[in-house]
Amino acid sequence: MENTYRDVNIALANVFARIAEDAGIDVWEAIDLANLHPRVKILKPGPGVGGHCIPVDPWYLVQAYPQHTALLRCAREINDGQDARFLEQLQASGQLKAGQKLAILGAAYKADIDDARESPAGLLVEAAKKQGIETAVHDLLVKAGNHHGLTVSNDMPAVLKGAAAAALLVEHRAYRSLSAKFFSDHMAGRLVGDSRYWLNHASLRWSGFTVVVLGQSPEAQTRMAQT
Repeated sequence: MENTYRDVNIALANVFARIAEDAGIDVWEAIDLANLHPRVKILKPGPGVGGHCIPVDPWYLVQAYPQHTALLRCAREINDGQDARFLEQLQASGQLKAGQKLAILGAAYKADIDDARESPAGLLVEAAKKQGIETAVHDLLVKAGNHHGLTVSNDMPAVLKGAAAAALLVEHRAYRSLSAKFFSDHMAGRLVGDSRYWLNHASLRWSGFTVVVLGQSPEAQTRMAQT
């Protein structure tokens, strides 16, 4: 019940993010405002749900009691669909196409741990593969090598080399300090996606990058770029 509760509430945040993307608003700002209410605690949206518990446990209930668990199944489908939706946003910029490379930053299933089980990065790799997009995955904490079918590197310059775009999936503290210059020095393209509202968007945009933020509409992102 605890894991299912969290999965459903993450899905709610992700639904709010999708609405914001279509409605022309910034979900991160909206959530901060809603959470000013003393009895409201909306979680943060993101690229999906990983780990060995939350994305697994709800399925036991769904399979055992399908007549009662349409909500739980829907939450699982929403959370598992976040990576493909984020990829669509990156492609909509016109700067990431079939045959190009996407650098994925973050293989762990949450920040500042070294565990890649059921990582959202795996779903993004699969979504990119279906679109003919090459991927490379970096994590500074997850040990380099193969983890449950996901190949991880600890060499960020190598992961970024030749990439048309980079997508941040995990808010590791070390990623917080990534600079526009670092991306400029190591990437071929000028497209950065941030699914955790973690990078310095103003600096990236000032340096000529297109920044796609999960939960922000193109209109909201244009406003940010103009301020």
